Amino acid sequence: MKKHYFFIFLLLFSYCLSFGQDFGDFASGIRVNNAVYNTTGDIGVTSFQGANLGTFGANSACAKITAGEIKTWKNPSANVCSATIFWRVYPASASPSGSFNSIDLPFGNNCNTSTSIFDDGVGSCTPGDQKWKNYALNVDFINGLTPNNYILEIYYEYKGSKTSTSTCEETKHIRNSGNNYKANFIISSP
Repeated sequence: MKKHYFFIFLLLFSYCLSFGQDFGDFASGIRVNNAVYNTTGDIGVTSFQGANLGTFGANSACAKITAGEIKTWKNPSANVCSATIFWRVYPASASPSGSFNSIDLPFGNNCNTSTSIFDDGVGSCTPGDQKWKNYALNVDFINGLTPNNYILEIYYEYKGSKTSTSTCEETKHIRNSGNNYKANFIISSP
């Protein structure tokens, strides 16, 4: 009989751990030029991971991050207070290098009834859901690059609190199973 009680205890403990979070994320996406890519969720829109972003002329200024969004959720006693996309570019034949640039995503709105440019496949938002977004970015990520194959690498960060509606002591990341998201592109000769 003791084994059964121990097993029930483990199930309850696991249940409490899995539902103990008071804020988190459920969708994210980025737009490069006019193409929208999901990083979490993949229904109806191309996944950013492993995507081929295209071929661009050297110094053409025609490859830009034009939008970004994170959808978060929070319980009534929790808080989410900021969101950021981090990005860098490096040659595909080289090891990842260079520091990340950041793009702040300001609070957009509570998204319990509004629509999104990102088809994240999770359906309508519910109370406590928020959008952190900027649909008017103009971030040139190819300026100064010479002809070569490149990687655009991104990840997201957002801050909040599990125990307060006014503080932000915890940082969470959105990554691809512990790795950053990576897409390929080519810079051609002029």
